[in-house]
Amino acid sequence: MTNDDRLPSKFTDDERYAWKWLHDCGIDSWLLDMKTKEVHCYNESVYDNLVEFATYYGMKKPKVTP
Repeated sequence: MTNDDRLPSKFTDDERYAWKWLHDCGIDSWLLDMKTKEVHCYNESVYDNLVEFATYYGMKKPKVTP
């Protein structure tokens, strides 16, 4: 089971990519609200979703192949 398999089906592929990217990079001290998809950080920052949070830390969106 991979980390992104633990996310409910309502999460998008981009959100699953961000989840995996965050774990692969060892970025921790955050909490995901599974209902609202908000990410809450140790410093009381709140991000709307995993993609926004991971982008803040430097994640580049994956290239979509046709």
